[in-house]
Amino acid sequence: MLHDRETGSLWPQPWGECFKGPAEVKKLTEYPSIHTTYSEFKKLYPHGKLLRKPEKGEPGSPYAKYFDDPEKLGMFGRLDNYERLRGKDKVFGIRRGVKQVAVSLDYLKANGKAMITGLGDPVVVTYDPTGETVSAFVFEGDQRALVKGLQAATGRLIAPGGGTVWCSRTGKVMEGKGRDLTIIPTMTAYWFAWLSFFQDTKLIN
Repeated sequence: MLHDRETGSLWPQPWGECFKGPAEVKKLTEYPSIHTTYSEFKKLYPHGKLLRKPEKGEPGSPYAKYFDDPEKLGMFGRLDNYERLRGKDKVFGIRRGVKQVAVSLDYLKANGKAMITGLGDPVVVTYDPTGETVSAFVFEGDQRALVKGLQAATGRLIAPGGGTVWCSRTGKVMEGKGRDLTIIPTMTAYWFAWLSFFQDTKLIN
């Protein structure tokens, strides 16, 4: 839960629409994102800026022990009786309209990409072992036809026939005459947390 100190409003992170406070019913703007390490981010975006919260007390995250404990689900604990995945397995959640899909990190590591249909335009989620980078792209208009036969290689997405090659982290054209892919927001979450908000979610694992 996000607490807006300016108005005192509360905003759930998964969908960003205020549910309590003066800003009720207002919605936060989502921005495209990739999930990667800071060192890889600096390579991709050398002029990018870092938002860093000042440290208090000992260095590092105060949640380090929680992150490292696979048995601790939520701050107050709960039983790990989840189906399909363990409660603390990492997933990457995507929302398009009223529909949601979660893609497991293990699936991405094994396959290099995940194809998602049923959300309107097809979406491709990519995984690059460099920095464990995960990105998601929507294939719009004439690009829709390229999803069938699309191949993933380390750092690359390759269109059928090899006519266009994109960077699998940024969606920028590396080879060919195609246009850049549209990157879309994704959310990193534990499976139990994502499922708590989106019980009807589709899962790719």
